[in-house]
Formats: sequence, C-alpha cells, structure tokens
Amino acid sequence: VDEENQRISLSLKKILPNPWDSVNERYHENQLVESTITRIVDYGAFAEVEPGVEGLLHVSQLSRGTVSSVSEMVQEGETHLLRIVNIDQNRQRIGLSLKAVTAMEQIEWMAQREIEKAAAEAAAEAEAAAAAAKAEAEEAKAAAAEAVEAAEVAVEEAEAAAETAETEEAVEAAEVAEEAAELAGEMAEEAAESVEEAEAAAEVAEIAADVAQEAAEAALAAESVEEAEEAEEVAEEAAEIAEAMTEEAEEAVEAGAAAEEVAEVAAEVAEEAAAAAEAESEVEELDEEVDITTTAEMEEALKAETGTASKTEEDE
Repeated sequence: VDEENQRISLSLKKILPNPWDSVNERYHENQLVESTITRIVDYGAFAEVEPGVEGLLHVSQLSRGTVSSVSEMVQEGETHLLRIVNIDQNRQRIGLSLKAVTAMEQIEWMAQREIEKAAAEAAAEAEAAAAAAKAEAEEAKAAAAEAVEAAEVAVEEAEAAAETAETEEAVEAAEVAEEAAELAGEMAEEAAESVEEAEAAAEVAEIAADVAQEAAEAALAAESVEEAEEAEEVAEEAAEIAEAMTEEAEEAVEAGAAAEEVAEVAAEVAEEAAAAAEAESEVEELDEEVDITTTAEMEEALKAETGTASKTEEDE
C-alpha cells in the first residue's frame, strides 16, 4: 500500500497454491521428467519441470565429455528428458541432469513422442474429415429437398394444365410429370440415405480419433521399447481406420451429389411436361377459334349468295 501516491499493489499469485509446497509429493530423486529449457546461463540452463517449478541443469550435468558452451548442448524452447538428481523444497531448488539419462531411456522417450505426435495428427485429420463430410452431406440433402419441391410444383402445374385442356396428350404429359416426381422422390430418399452413411462414417472417424488418442496415452504409459512399438502400431492402425472412414464419407457425399443431379433432371422433365400440356391447351383453344371463325364466314357467304339470287328473280 502506497498512501503517499494513493496506489495499491495486488497479487493473484499469492492467493494461489504454491507448487513448491507439495513438490516432494510429486517428484523424487532419480525420477525422469520432461522439461523445457527456459534460460541459458554461463553455468548451465534452467528448465521448467511444471508451471511455477524450475530446475537447474548445471553445466557439469550436460554431458559426460567436455562442454565448451552450454548452447552447444541445449537451446531455449527445447524439450529434453532429464533426471532429477536432488530436490530442496525449502530453498525451492531442483537439480537436473542430462548425462544421467541412459541411451535406452532417450530412445524410448523419443519413440513415445513420435507416437503421440502421429496419434494427435491422425485424430486431427479424422475430426477435420468427419466435419467436412458432414457439412457436404447436409448440403447435398438440402439441395435434394429443393429439387423434390421443384418437381412437385411442376407436377401440380402439369395436372392443372391437364384439367384445363382435357386432352389425351395433356393427360399423358401429366402422367409423365407424376413419374418424374416419383423418380425425384426416390432420388431424394437415396440422397437421404447417403447423408446417413456420411454421418455414420463421420461417427466412425471420430471413434478412430478416440482410438488414436488412447494409443497416444498408452504410448505415454509405455515402460519399454516393445510396449512403445505396440502402441505405435495401434496408432498407425487408428490412422488407417480414420483414412478409410474419410474415403467412405467422401463416397457418400458423391452419392448424395449424384442423387441431387438426378432429382434436378426429374424436375426439368416435370417442367417440360407441364409446358407441353400448356402448349397443347393453347393449340386446342386456337383450333376452336378457327372453327368458329370459319363457320361465321360460311354463314355470311351463304346469306350473300341467297340475297343475290333473290334480286335476280325480281329483275326477271
């Protein structure tokens, strides 16, 4: 509290648990820990064991041979497998060693990191493929529904034209339109089934991602090279499953797109049938007008001829 300058300093860190208070419960001497280099100094390097807990990697613990420069062995930001050589909880110090880690331990640790990385990538790819397949399937489903609606509208127009025209051609056109609508409905059902297959493939891809994650966790718990290799095989199988499911999802999306195209063709056929029915109706109306006009002209000609004959008789 600074009363003179009217300032108060606050700290969130002081109300949180201090990780050093329980460091002996989580770590012990000779334990292997994965640590990240945070600072390079003349006498060694500091590495973060966990947030809030750093240890010193002394220059004498870097290598069994002579070390001319610390930066030749480690760099800031690098992650290394280190062994705890001493812990002083009261002074909040942990001594770390790189040279105390055996070659076999390094190999196992590196293998586990590779497995974890591969599993994480496989899981990410599977999730991305599942999301993309689901989105494309939904789009195909919506497009198929629109095509069915257009086909139904065309059928209604064709039926209305058929009722007005009342001709065999119009009736046949309406029947063609109805068949086109039925075909569009069938294609819409196939599109819906394709969507369901895509969603199922997405679910399987998510399961494959879970399997890959479990493989990564198993790799972290592996205690020998053989167990790490088995975990790596499981991760590879999970990646293959995810890839297969992605291909199935893409095939389902393609099937949905094909169904959408057929539904659009059916809608066009229905529209053409409706147009044909309307044209037939117009032709009939035109024929009726022509018949009426011809009849009227004949009647006028007959009247004119009759009048002429009467006048001739009178003159005689």
